[in-house]
Amino acid sequence: MRLLDELKNQAKLLGRKSCVLTFSPHTREVTHPDGAPSTLSTIAEKAVLLEKIGIDYLAVLPFNKETAAMSSEQFVDDVLMGRLSACEWVMGEDHRFGRERRGSRDFLHRERDRNHITIFTVAVRGESGAETTSSTLIRNLVAEGRMSDALFLLGHPYLVMTERIRGLRIGTRNGFPTLNFERPKGGKLNPPPGIYAAEVTFDDVVLPGALYLGSCPTYGEREVHFEFHALAVPRREPGEGETACLWIHEFIRADIAFENEAALVKQIGKDVNDIKQFFSSRST
Repeated sequence: MRLLDELKNQAKLLGRKSCVLTFSPHTREVTHPDGAPSTLSTIAEKAVLLEKIGIDYLAVLPFNKETAAMSSEQFVDDVLMGRLSACEWVMGEDHRFGRERRGSRDFLHRERDRNHITIFTVAVRGESGAETTSSTLIRNLVAEGRMSDALFLLGHPYLVMTERIRGLRIGTRNGFPTLNFERPKGGKLNPPPGIYAAEVTFDDVVLPGALYLGSCPTYGEREVHFEFHALAVPRREPGEGETACLWIHEFIRADIAFENEAALVKQIGKDVNDIKQFFSSRST
């Protein structure tokens, strides 16, 4: 968020539009395909997040072997100056770019004289020598279910965009009707199975509630998916096949198999009460 805040501030000072540049696919999918990390945010999710915080544009640069072979000078000339007409660039203080990662803060300061582009570098290290904020650190937190810690570094709840799918109406039978959503595929990082405090948004509708991620082991295992129970009766629901945003705030408990359905329903009631208290505490 520090980078984005600096970007917005500088754009406002200059009266210019703010733009975030990202690569697709992830650079390591091309340079180290066997070691490519899971995806924290898809391109569609990045667009939602950036619009929400007031960034004007998202530029997506296809990353392939030709892009990877670009020199630092070529990247500045062809991309920053040629395609984006950039007058300033904001980046993390340790960021590197271009072939063999030769593009650094010092390199860009030298480019300022040639291209008249101003560079702002932002420290991403935590206070008092804390661990440097990085996508790797955030991935580890999400993978461990430490959602509040991940939220602190991200600056927002963890976002999963996915489509509504048809459910089996078991939740309705048990008194806790749910909206079912597909677990995203294609490398998207999901938190571990369990119950979470979350919100579902679509169009102008915001629904706080309980989010379940898992395979329903009490009922003999299903394909892993999301189920969402709204804390209040929604005035409108996303239709089947419609995309919604799942905003994951807090881990409540791990997914386990219960002895019977009655034990599961009793626990769900407790989970819902815990999540009501979570959202109530945030509004006071």
